[in-house]
Amino acid sequence: MKYTFVHLSDLHYIEEKQEAYDLICDRLNKDLTLNNLENPYVIFSGDFVYSGSSQQAFDAIESKFDKYLTELEIPKGKRYCTPGNHDISQEVIKKIAVMQRGILSEMNEEDVFNDSLSEIRAQLNFEKNSKTISDLKKDSRVTA
Repeated sequence: MKYTFVHLSDLHYIEEKQEAYDLICDRLNKDLTLNNLENPYVIFSGDFVYSGSSQQAFDAIESKFDKYLTELEIPKGKRYCTPGNHDISQEVIKKIAVMQRGILSEMNEEDVFNDSLSEIRAQLNFEKNSKTISDLKKDSRVTA
């Protein structure tokens, strides 16, 4: 079976520039329609919005992309998104940044870092804290 991966990145959606994003989404829709994709998956690798603290921006762009991708018959199970630095509220990550700076200042050798990685992962609980864009916008720590 053949797979098609559509990779999108760095949209930096801002509500005030709605017309520009409408053009981008319309063009994307035309490109995907014209190429008659076989078994498509959409991967969005970060910076969906300009500011992770804007709940309204998440809602608006997610709704817009959902409409287009549903029309193209790309189900939600074939859509993947990894948040970028703009998708995360800076207030939320301040505590994590302090911890990261502490870890990096103590682990200045690659072997020490690699040997400690499993413990670091357990402490930060990456798997539990991994979120989709939908999860992020529902998170009470993400402010609108």
